[in-house]
Amino acid sequence: MEKTIIRLMDNFFNDKSNMIVRAKSLIELTETISKEKNKLKYLNEFFIKVDNMYSKLQGEESFCFLKEKAINNYFYSILSICGYYAPDICLEQMNRVANIIVNNFYKDDIPNIISQEKIEEILSYLDNKYEFLEKFNPFIYSIIEYKSKNYDSLLGIRRFPDKGEFEYNIFLFDVKDNKSPVYIFFHELGHYIHSNITNGKLYIPEDIILKLKDNGINIENMEEYQKNDFFADILAIGLMYGSPYEKEDPFFKTKEKNKNLFKDIVNKLLVLRK
Repeated sequence: MEKTIIRLMDNFFNDKSNMIVRAKSLIELTETISKEKNKLKYLNEFFIKVDNMYSKLQGEESFCFLKEKAINNYFYSILSICGYYAPDICLEQMNRVANIIVNNFYKDDIPNIISQEKIEEILSYLDNKYEFLEKFNPFIYSIIEYKSKNYDSLLGIRRFPDKGEFEYNIFLFDVKDNKSPVYIFFHELGHYIHSNITNGKLYIPEDIILKLKDNGINIENMEEYQKNDFFADILAIGLMYGSPYEKEDPFFKTKEKNKNLFKDIVNKLLVLRK
């Protein structure tokens, strides 16, 4: 059984380019370890390898991960959370996230993926206009060439309470349904800004809620996750309005007065360069 476990671990860490195959190896690995008495021993060995994988990423000077490095960063982000649990629950969680990958991610013959060059262009534009990129906690972004049935992007937030800092990971997938990958990136920037201005607490400032209400936009009855997503959209639209990326905004039916309001919210939250 030990040889099987070692082989499955090797499969997971060595087949770096195929996310689905790696997830299938992870499913088989968790099911095999679950039958062992000394689960902790094998989990410790596995997470040492996970940490080594992440250490190699930390040695990179780039804030952008592509191809197998992007996949490694995604696996680390989801597996590091599992590692906090007791062995049985840890294995259950690892199996669950691996099944999500197998059942929800797929390759498309016609990709719709934002490029590193486009992201750097957007960030350069924003950096010339606002000061927030140099004042907020930095972020890493990973471009993953798989579509997901459930989402087009994710923002991972990791908190370091002892330092009072946050680590942000923006994961950008192959975008489905002909949506704009540029807008998807701006949407995640909206979440990133929201977390930074609230120190990770993700509330919407009361003055903004009242300002929206005065303009006929009432968000008070929304669920919290809906409020957060809506606020990310508000910030994204505000960032894009009047910019070279305005044509990528999918909310073409939104009234101009509301877009001006969203732009005003962005300009007051973020420091404009003089």
